[in-house]
Amino acid sequence: MRSFATSPQVQDSAVAMVADRVARKQQRLQVRIPPKGLPQVAVDARRIRQILLNLLSNAHKFTAERGQILVIAQRVRDGSITIAVADTGCGMDGEQMKVAMMPFGQVQSHFTRTQEGTGLGLPIARGLARQHGGDLHLESEPGAGTTAILTLPPAKIPAAT
Repeated sequence: MRSFATSPQVQDSAVAMVADRVARKQQRLQVRIPPKGLPQVAVDARRIRQILLNLLSNAHKFTAERGQILVIAQRVRDGSITIAVADTGCGMDGEQMKVAMMPFGQVQSHFTRTQEGTGLGLPIARGLARQHGGDLHLESEPGAGTTAILTLPPAKIPAAT
């Protein structure tokens, strides 16, 4: 089902779903959207919300108490829209990122062994992004956190915007 959604609507809904958990860990969660907002996007808003919820849940899970989670939405030069979820969590090296993007892939470390999960959040998020003509990729460094970047192509933005 295609619907039109603006980034703030979808982001606000996903952020609201993790707000209590974030508050319990005393994490700081910031959302940055351009002052003029972003154009509407022709997507299944429910699926994009699911992607963001998966990314926010991971950021929360792998970020220590009093850590920071940042959501940044922007329109980039090529006309695509990116929504990045960055955290100050444990981070991953290149091999760990490959494992994390595989179905049922769970990165094994002292920190992650204490976390629950099936290892499906990132692969599902990437699959949904690709179904929308976009993609999901990770940037990460051990000990410095992870940034997951959802990209939606210009083709998803109606010509009138």
